Amino acid sequence: MLIADKRNWAYDSIAKSLNKYNDNRQFNFIIDYIKNPIINLKKNYKEYDLIFFLGWQSLFTLKNDKIINNFSYLNKKKIICGIHSHHSWDGKKTTPNYDEKPPSILIDHLNTLKSVNVVSTRLFNLFKKFGCENLHLTLNGVDHELFSPNYNNNHNEKLKVGYSGTIKHDWRKGISEFIKPSCEIDNVELVMAAPDGFNNVNLEDMPNFYKSIDVYLCASSSEGFSLSVLEASSSGKPVISTKVGGSTELIKNGINGFLVNRNIKEVQDKLVYFRDNKQQLKKMSLKSRDIILDNWTWELRAKDWIKFIKDNIDT
Repeated sequence: MLIADKRNWAYDSIAKSLNKYNDNRQFNFIIDYIKNPIINLKKNYKEYDLIFFLGWQSLFTLKNDKIINNFSYLNKKKIICGIHSHHSWDGKKTTPNYDEKPPSILIDHLNTLKSVNVVSTRLFNLFKKFGCENLHLTLNGVDHELFSPNYNNNHNEKLKVGYSGTIKHDWRKGISEFIKPSCEIDNVELVMAAPDGFNNVNLEDMPNFYKSIDVYLCASSSEGFSLSVLEASSSGKPVISTKVGGSTELIKNGINGFLVNRNIKEVQDKLVYFRDNKQQLKKMSLKSRDIILDNWTWELRAKDWIKFIKDNIDT
Protein backbone atom coordinates (compact mmCIF):
# COMPACT_ATOMS: atom_id res chain seq x y z
CA MET A 1 0.00 0.00 0.00
CA LEU A 2 1.24 3.48 -0.95
CA ILE A 3 -0.14 6.14 1.37
CA ALA A 4 -0.26 9.72 0.10
CA ASP A 5 -1.70 12.75 1.86
CA LYS A 6 -4.31 13.99 -0.62
CA ARG A 7 -5.41 13.31 -4.18
CA ASN A 8 -3.51 15.26 -6.85
CA TRP A 9 -0.90 16.58 -4.41
CA ALA A 10 2.82 15.84 -4.76
CA TYR A 11 2.86 12.48 -2.97
CA ASP A 12 -0.08 11.30 -5.04
CA SER A 13 1.78 12.29 -8.20
CA ILE A 14 4.78 10.23 -7.11
CA ALA A 15 2.60 7.25 -6.16
CA LYS A 16 0.85 7.29 -9.53
CA SER A 17 4.17 7.54 -11.36
CA LEU A 18 5.55 4.56 -9.44
CA ASN A 19 2.45 2.59 -10.36
CA LYS A 20 2.73 3.62 -14.01
CA TYR A 21 6.42 2.73 -14.32
CA ASN A 22 6.44 -0.34 -12.09
CA ASP A 23 8.35 -2.93 -14.10
CA ASN A 24 8.24 -5.57 -11.34
CA ARG A 25 5.09 -7.61 -11.75
CA GLN A 26 5.71 -9.61 -8.58
CA PHE A 27 3.77 -6.99 -6.67
CA ASN A 28 1.18 -4.32 -7.27
CA PHE A 29 0.28 -1.04 -5.59
CA ILE A 30 -2.87 0.20 -3.93
CA ILE A 31 -2.92 3.94 -3.24
CA ASP A 32 -4.68 5.27 -0.15
CA TYR A 33 -5.01 8.82 1.18
CA ILE A 34 -4.82 10.27 4.66
CA LYS A 35 -7.25 13.01 3.65
CA ASN A 36 -10.46 11.63 2.12
CA PRO A 37 -9.28 7.98 2.30
CA ILE A 38 -10.68 5.46 -0.14
CA ILE A 39 -9.81 2.40 1.97
CA ASN A 40 -10.24 1.74 5.68
CA LEU A 41 -6.58 1.22 6.57
CA LYS A 42 -7.28 -0.01 10.08
CA LYS A 43 -9.59 -2.68 8.70
CA ASN A 44 -7.42 -3.87 5.81
CA TYR A 45 -3.79 -3.29 6.80
CA LYS A 46 -3.13 -6.98 7.52
CA GLU A 47 -3.70 -7.76 3.84
CA TYR A 48 -0.56 -5.88 2.78
CA ASP A 49 3.03 -7.10 2.76
CA LEU A 50 4.35 -3.56 3.09
CA ILE A 51 2.90 -0.14 3.87
CA PHE A 52 4.75 2.84 2.38
CA PHE A 53 3.94 6.25 3.85
CA LEU A 54 5.27 8.52 1.09
CA GLY A 55 5.83 11.29 3.66
CA TRP A 56 6.78 10.57 7.26
CA GLN A 57 4.40 13.36 8.41
CA SER A 58 1.42 11.12 7.60
CA LEU A 59 2.74 8.49 10.00
CA PHE A 60 4.18 10.68 12.76
CA THR A 61 3.14 14.11 14.02
CA LEU A 62 6.01 16.22 15.35
CA LYS A 63 4.78 18.89 17.74
CA ASN A 64 6.52 20.79 20.54
CA ASP A 65 9.50 18.42 20.41
CA LYS A 66 7.19 15.44 20.87
CA ILE A 67 6.24 12.69 18.43
CA ILE A 68 2.77 11.21 18.07
CA ASN A 69 2.42 7.93 16.17
CA ASN A 70 -0.80 8.32 14.19
CA PHE A 71 -0.98 4.60 13.38
CA SER A 72 0.23 2.87 16.53
CA TYR A 73 -1.68 -0.32 15.65
CA LEU A 74 0.60 -0.99 12.65
CA ASN A 75 3.64 -3.25 12.83
CA LYS A 76 6.59 -0.88 12.37
CA LYS A 77 8.62 -3.64 10.74
CA LYS A 78 6.15 -3.62 7.85
CA ILE A 79 6.38 0.17 7.41
CA ILE A 80 8.68 2.22 5.22
CA CYS A 81 8.43 5.97 4.76
CA GLY A 82 9.97 8.93 2.96
CA ILE A 83 11.65 12.26 3.71
CA HIS A 84 10.88 14.91 1.10
CA SER A 85 11.52 18.25 2.76
CA HIS A 86 13.26 20.35 5.38
CA HIS A 87 10.30 22.56 6.29
CA SER A 88 8.29 19.68 7.77
CA TRP A 89 10.64 19.55 10.77
CA ASP A 90 13.21 22.40 10.73
CA GLY A 91 11.19 25.23 12.27
CA LYS A 92 11.73 27.36 9.13
CA LYS A 93 15.48 27.55 9.81
CA THR A 94 16.98 25.89 6.70
CA THR A 95 18.34 28.21 4.02
CA PRO A 96 20.20 27.57 0.76
CA ASN A 97 23.45 27.99 2.73
CA TYR A 98 22.50 26.45 6.06
CA ASP A 99 21.23 23.03 7.15
CA GLU A 100 19.29 22.80 10.39
CA LYS A 101 19.94 19.62 12.39
CA PRO A 102 17.04 17.13 12.28
CA PRO A 103 15.38 16.64 15.70
CA SER A 104 16.82 13.67 17.58
CA ILE A 105 13.34 12.47 18.48
CA LEU A 106 12.43 12.27 14.78
CA ILE A 107 15.62 10.33 14.00
CA ASP A 108 14.84 7.90 16.84
CA HIS A 109 11.32 7.24 15.56
CA LEU A 110 12.45 6.82 11.95
CA ASN A 111 14.96 4.23 13.16
CA THR A 112 12.11 2.09 14.53
CA LEU A 113 10.78 1.60 10.98
CA LYS A 114 11.92 -0.97 8.48
CA SER A 115 13.47 1.58 6.13
CA VAL A 116 13.41 5.22 5.02
CA ASN A 117 13.90 6.77 1.58
CA VAL A 118 15.08 10.31 0.83
CA VAL A 119 14.51 12.29 -2.40
CA SER A 120 17.64 14.48 -2.56
CA THR A 121 21.32 13.95 -1.84
CA ARG A 122 21.40 16.96 0.49
CA LEU A 123 18.62 15.55 2.69
CA PHE A 124 20.16 12.07 2.53
CA ASN A 125 23.57 13.28 3.72
CA LEU A 126 21.98 15.38 6.46
CA PHE A 127 19.89 12.57 7.96
CA LYS A 128 22.71 10.07 7.60
CA LYS A 129 25.11 12.43 9.39
CA PHE A 130 22.79 12.66 12.39
CA GLY A 131 22.18 8.96 12.79
CA CYS A 132 19.25 7.89 10.63
CA GLU A 133 19.82 4.20 9.87
CA ASN A 134 18.73 2.06 6.93
CA LEU A 135 18.47 5.16 4.75
CA HIS A 136 18.11 4.94 0.96
CA LEU A 137 18.56 7.62 -1.71
CA THR A 138 15.74 7.56 -4.28
CA LEU A 139 15.80 10.78 -6.29
CA ASN A 140 12.59 12.25 -7.67
CA GLY A 141 11.71 11.98 -11.34
CA VAL A 142 9.18 13.35 -13.81
CA ASP A 143 6.66 11.84 -16.20
CA HIS A 144 8.29 12.87 -19.48
CA GLU A 145 5.29 11.63 -21.46
CA LEU A 146 2.90 13.92 -19.60
CA PHE A 147 5.24 16.93 -19.38
CA SER A 148 6.60 17.37 -22.89
CA PRO A 149 7.73 20.39 -24.93
CA ASN A 150 6.00 22.15 -27.77
CA TYR A 151 8.85 23.55 -29.84
CA ASN A 152 6.46 24.71 -32.57
CA ASN A 153 5.49 27.67 -30.39
CA ASN A 154 7.67 30.73 -30.87
CA HIS A 155 8.95 32.35 -27.71
CA ASN A 156 6.67 35.05 -26.36
CA GLU A 157 7.20 38.72 -27.17
CA LYS A 158 7.59 39.33 -23.46
CA LEU A 159 9.67 36.87 -21.45
CA LYS A 160 7.07 34.82 -19.61
CA VAL A 161 8.37 33.63 -16.25
CA GLY A 162 6.48 30.75 -14.62
CA TYR A 163 5.95 29.81 -11.01
CA SER A 164 3.74 27.06 -9.59
CA GLY A 165 2.93 26.56 -5.92
CA THR A 166 0.74 27.46 -3.02
CA ILE A 167 0.64 30.98 -1.59
CA LYS A 168 0.35 29.39 1.86
CA HIS A 169 4.07 28.62 1.68
CA ASP A 170 5.02 32.15 0.65
CA TRP A 171 7.40 32.34 3.65
CA ARG A 172 9.49 29.55 2.08
CA LYS A 173 8.76 29.93 -1.62
CA GLY A 174 9.66 33.63 -1.71
CA ILE A 175 6.72 34.67 -3.90
CA SER A 176 6.22 38.12 -2.37
CA GLU A 177 9.82 38.72 -1.35
CA PHE A 178 11.69 37.51 -4.44
CA ILE A 179 9.60 36.14 -7.32
CA LYS A 180 7.22 39.05 -7.86
CA PRO A 181 9.83 41.83 -7.38
CA SER A 182 12.31 40.04 -9.64
CA CYS A 183 9.82 40.09 -12.51
CA GLU A 184 9.14 43.82 -12.27
CA ILE A 185 11.34 44.72 -15.22
CA ASP A 186 10.59 45.71 -18.81
CA ASN A 187 9.26 43.02 -21.14
CA VAL A 188 9.10 40.40 -18.41
CA GLU A 189 5.78 38.92 -17.30
CA LEU A 190 5.17 36.65 -14.31
CA VAL A 191 2.69 33.83 -14.91
CA MET A 192 1.61 31.95 -11.79
CA ALA A 193 -0.26 28.70 -11.21
CA ALA A 194 -1.34 28.96 -7.59
CA PRO A 195 -4.25 26.99 -6.07
CA ASP A 196 -5.19 29.83 -3.71
CA GLY A 197 -7.52 31.86 -5.87
CA PHE A 198 -4.71 33.86 -7.47
CA ASN A 199 -4.55 31.83 -10.67
CA ASN A 200 -5.89 28.36 -10.12
CA VAL A 201 -4.70 25.98 -12.85
CA ASN A 202 -6.27 22.52 -12.82
CA LEU A 203 -3.90 19.59 -12.58
CA GLU A 204 -4.78 18.37 -16.08
CA ASP A 205 -3.89 21.83 -17.44
CA MET A 206 -0.43 21.99 -15.89
CA PRO A 207 1.37 20.55 -18.98
CA ASN A 208 -0.09 23.42 -21.02
CA PHE A 209 0.86 25.90 -18.30
CA TYR A 210 4.53 24.92 -18.68
CA LYS A 211 4.25 25.06 -22.45
CA SER A 212 3.01 28.66 -22.20
CA ILE A 213 6.05 30.03 -20.33
CA ASP A 214 9.65 30.67 -21.39
CA VAL A 215 11.53 30.22 -18.10
CA TYR A 216 10.67 28.74 -14.70
CA LEU A 217 11.71 30.48 -11.47
CA CYS A 218 12.26 28.83 -8.08
CA ALA A 219 13.23 31.20 -5.24
CA SER A 220 12.72 28.81 -2.31
CA SER A 221 14.66 28.95 0.93
CA SER A 222 14.50 25.14 1.08
CA GLU A 223 13.30 22.26 -1.08
CA GLY A 224 13.67 18.51 -1.07
CA PHE A 225 13.43 17.93 -4.82
CA SER A 226 10.86 20.21 -6.43
CA LEU A 227 8.49 18.38 -8.76
CA SER A 228 7.64 21.70 -10.41
CA VAL A 229 11.28 22.27 -11.34
CA LEU A 230 11.42 18.79 -12.87
CA GLU A 231 8.12 19.30 -14.72
CA ALA A 232 9.23 22.63 -16.17
CA SER A 233 12.54 21.13 -17.29
CA SER A 234 10.78 18.17 -18.87
CA SER A 235 8.60 20.68 -20.72
CA GLY A 236 11.73 22.16 -22.25
CA LYS A 237 12.03 25.22 -20.03
CA PRO A 238 15.28 26.52 -18.50
CA VAL A 239 15.08 26.93 -14.73
CA ILE A 240 16.47 29.72 -12.57
CA SER A 241 16.66 28.39 -9.02
CA THR A 242 18.16 29.09 -5.65
CA LYS A 243 20.70 26.51 -4.47
CA VAL A 244 18.20 24.21 -2.81
CA GLY A 245 17.77 20.44 -2.69
CA GLY A 246 17.47 18.65 -5.99
CA SER A 247 17.86 21.84 -8.03
CA THR A 248 21.60 21.66 -7.38
CA GLU A 249 21.62 18.15 -8.85
CA LEU A 250 19.47 18.89 -11.89
CA ILE A 251 20.66 22.32 -13.00
CA LYS A 252 23.96 22.78 -14.79
CA ASN A 253 24.85 26.47 -14.83
CA GLY A 254 24.53 28.00 -18.28
CA ILE A 255 23.45 24.68 -19.81
CA ASN A 256 19.84 24.11 -18.75
CA GLY A 257 19.40 27.03 -16.37
CA PHE A 258 21.11 28.94 -13.59
CA LEU A 259 21.65 28.48 -9.86
CA VAL A 260 21.47 31.83 -8.09
CA ASN A 261 21.68 33.30 -4.63
CA ARG A 262 18.43 34.45 -3.02
CA ASN A 263 18.92 37.96 -4.30
CA ILE A 264 16.56 40.02 -6.49
CA LYS A 265 19.34 41.66 -8.51
CA GLU A 266 20.95 38.30 -9.28
CA VAL A 267 17.64 36.80 -10.39
CA GLN A 268 16.88 39.85 -12.55
CA ASP A 269 20.28 39.59 -14.24
CA LYS A 270 19.41 36.06 -15.38
CA LEU A 271 15.93 37.10 -16.53
CA VAL A 272 17.43 39.93 -18.59
CA TYR A 273 19.92 37.44 -20.03
CA PHE A 274 17.08 35.23 -21.29
CA ARG A 275 14.97 38.20 -22.39
CA ASP A 276 17.77 39.61 -24.53
CA ASN A 277 19.25 36.34 -25.83
CA LYS A 278 16.45 34.42 -27.55
CA GLN A 279 18.86 32.09 -29.33
CA GLN A 280 20.44 31.08 -26.03
CA LEU A 281 16.98 30.67 -24.53
CA LYS A 282 16.09 28.27 -27.35
CA LYS A 283 19.36 26.36 -26.95
CA MET A 284 18.89 25.96 -23.20
CA SER A 285 15.26 24.94 -23.70
CA LEU A 286 16.37 22.02 -25.87
CA LYS A 287 19.08 21.09 -23.38
CA SER A 288 16.60 21.12 -20.48
CA ARG A 289 14.57 18.41 -22.17
CA ASP A 290 17.66 16.39 -23.14
CA ILE A 291 18.98 16.35 -19.57
CA ILE A 292 15.61 15.12 -18.29
CA LEU A 293 15.48 12.32 -20.86
CA ASP A 294 19.05 11.30 -20.04
CA ASN A 295 18.67 11.05 -16.29
CA TRP A 296 15.45 12.28 -14.66
CA THR A 297 12.42 10.52 -16.11
CA TRP A 298 10.28 8.37 -13.84
CA GLU A 299 10.92 5.59 -16.33
CA LEU A 300 14.54 5.71 -15.10
CA ARG A 301 14.16 6.96 -11.53
CA ALA A 302 11.36 4.56 -10.61
CA LYS A 303 13.84 1.68 -10.81
CA ASP A 304 15.54 2.83 -7.59
CA TRP A 305 12.18 3.32 -5.87
CA ILE A 306 10.91 -0.09 -6.98
CA LYS A 307 14.15 -1.72 -5.77
CA PHE A 308 13.78 0.07 -2.42
CA ILE A 309 10.25 -1.31 -2.08
CA LYS A 310 11.12 -4.81 -3.30
CA ASP A 311 14.12 -5.14 -1.00
CA ASN A 312 11.92 -4.30 1.97
CA ILE A 313 9.33 -6.88 0.97
CA ASP A 314 11.93 -9.60 0.47
CA THR A 315 13.67 -9.11 3.84
